Amino acid sequence: MAICKGCGHEIRWIRMETGRMMPVDPSPVMYEDRYGTETIVTEDGRVTKGSDPHVAVIGSKVRGWRSHFATCPYANGFRRDR
Repeated sequence: MAICKGCGHEIRWIRMETGRMMPVDPSPVMYEDRYGTETIVTEDGRVTKGSDPHVAVIGSKVRGWRSHFATCPYANGFRRDR
């Protein structure tokens, strides 16, 4: 595990399909693939939208991680210009 330089919380790094690394929260969440507004990163580096993991969903659930950019109060300081 690593520590976020902005908020000081633990983070995990997942290699994206592009080869770049994405910081995610360390605890996995169960989500319903393609539904919802949460940014979810899968073990194989795909970024998808998923349902709120605290809401009961119908259908198959998949394990993934929340992007740390979605939960870190200092995330805007780390975003790259496009």
